[in-house]
Amino acid sequence: MRPNIRTPKWRVIAVILCSLLIIFTIANVGLWAVYRNRTYPRTSVMNAALGSVTYGSLAQKTDELNLLPESVMLISDNQKTTVPLKEFGAQQNASRTTDSAHEQRSWLPILNLFKSAQLLAPVAIDDKVFTQKAQELEQTFRKEPVNARLVLDGPTVNIVPAAEGYELDQSTLRQRLYDSLDEANTNIRVPTHRIKPKVHAINLSDDQQALDQQLSTTITLRYNGKSRQATRADIATWYIQSGEIYQLSADSISEYINKTGSLFGIRVQGTNHVVATITTGLTNRKNTDITLVAYVAKKTYTYCVASKGVDTDHLSTLRQKLQSTLGDPRGWSLGGQIDFQNAASNCDFTVWLSSANLLPTFGAICDPMWSCRVGANVVLNFDRWQGASPAWNASGGSLEDYRSMLINHETGHWLSFGHKHCDGPGQSAPVMQQQSIDLEGCVFNPWPTSAELSALGSRLGL
Repeated sequence: MRPNIRTPKWRVIAVILCSLLIIFTIANVGLWAVYRNRTYPRTSVMNAALGSVTYGSLAQKTDELNLLPESVMLISDNQKTTVPLKEFGAQQNASRTTDSAHEQRSWLPILNLFKSAQLLAPVAIDDKVFTQKAQELEQTFRKEPVNARLVLDGPTVNIVPAAEGYELDQSTLRQRLYDSLDEANTNIRVPTHRIKPKVHAINLSDDQQALDQQLSTTITLRYNGKSRQATRADIATWYIQSGEIYQLSADSISEYINKTGSLFGIRVQGTNHVVATITTGLTNRKNTDITLVAYVAKKTYTYCVASKGVDTDHLSTLRQKLQSTLGDPRGWSLGGQIDFQNAASNCDFTVWLSSANLLPTFGAICDPMWSCRVGANVVLNFDRWQGASPAWNASGGSLEDYRSMLINHETGHWLSFGHKHCDGPGQSAPVMQQQSIDLEGCVFNPWPTSAELSALGSRLGL
């Protein structure tokens, strides 16, 4: 009888481990052989199953699946834009998918059976076409930064804080387009760079304090025992926005001086000198007291006001506009040397407000489209008076400025001026240019130029 010899436990374990190793090796070798040139079973691309497909047929398979969307949606905080994929230079190309299939394979074949491989989208983007489209989109997905700025709310000086802007990040957009297609996502959050403003609220604190003190400066105008002190609210109207701060407007100060002169019953002489004095006082924040000097006109013209085919209720507005325009130092008054006075009869000329259809009744030179002057008749077309002209409106000019230009132009004809042309691109148009029709490169201007005023002064010996 043979003795019972027990096999040591460690040998059993060793045999089992060796057997498992052999099986594991054979399995991996087998899987390697089977899937050497094909995708593993749990492979997908853009959420479409692409398992057990040979690499050689990947291109055909992705073409058949037609995976690329027609367009993508670009989304920012307050903007959405749909862009056809072809406008980004994107086209079907399986090489990217095939390359990712190789790169995602584990070195241990059996592990590929237990993981899901998501291949890259079958797409290629033409850099030149993409760059061109991205440049087009820059304006859509761009917000300019806003500098902090002073704001006059009546007589109160406030600071509006700055706000950041942003611009399209082209390089990141390209990668984000790829990433979104890989995930079969057609909604793309637009990548942007922040643009910081150049001026912040802290930079304007001194300007705010200075302007506040200027508004509190005492400005007093006097004449023959009468006086008028500008209020803080009055002074605030003399400033205009200039970038982030305010600067004094000579025209606004001049308007206040002339209105004050009217209250005193005089036409102010040396308006420009008074403007300069007030400007200096405000700039230095020094209280200023000015005694006005009355201008004695060297020549007087009278005008009557009448209407034809237009309700006489409109004549009150016309009279007010004639008084302010013809009496303005910037106009034909030559700073007050010529006095235009409204009269009831025996006038040097008559200003008519006429319906468009009745314009031809004044003379052959008049037509229903424009205003005209015939002899002592200065005829204003009611359609133009109410709505200006297409060219003027297209430029953004105001109706009040148009009416001033209209009065100065037609009165200029009565003063024996003919039509003029633009002196050069970007210059102020002569008031005798036909600005209602064509600017010829000039800028709209309701007032006579210095050359026109000089010509009138020489003609009248003033």
